[in-house]
Amino acid sequence: MSKSVERRTQCRVSNIDNADETKKSLIINISAGGAGLLISKSIEGVSGKVCMKILHPELSRLEEFDIDAGVVWIDEEESADFRKIGVQFTGMDEESQKNVSHAIDWLGLKDHHFLRCEITEY
Repeated sequence: MSKSVERRTQCRVSNIDNADETKKSLIINISAGGAGLLISKSIEGVSGKVCMKILHPELSRLEEFDIDAGVVWIDEEESADFRKIGVQFTGMDEESQKNVSHAIDWLGLKDHHFLRCEITEY
């Protein structure tokens, strides 16, 4: 197999490289019961009970919201730089269910590719 050659002539902006000391991650999939997240390995591991603050995406009507979750699996083998974690939402009240439903609808639109969140451990 031949070595791939970079053909892009313009710089890309990575939406993962901006993670700072807060535990920011990308929501790579979401359902009514939980989500899959991609988080930098440079950030200390996450486990147990967490609070996810879903960040307001630019140019959207989706509001920020917090939701409690428990980490149910961790994939350290995703890549050299990132780990995948799976969370299950806990303590969902009607408002939380509505917010998650809006996030699912927003991500389901053709031009919406990702949501960010901040993770805080309990």
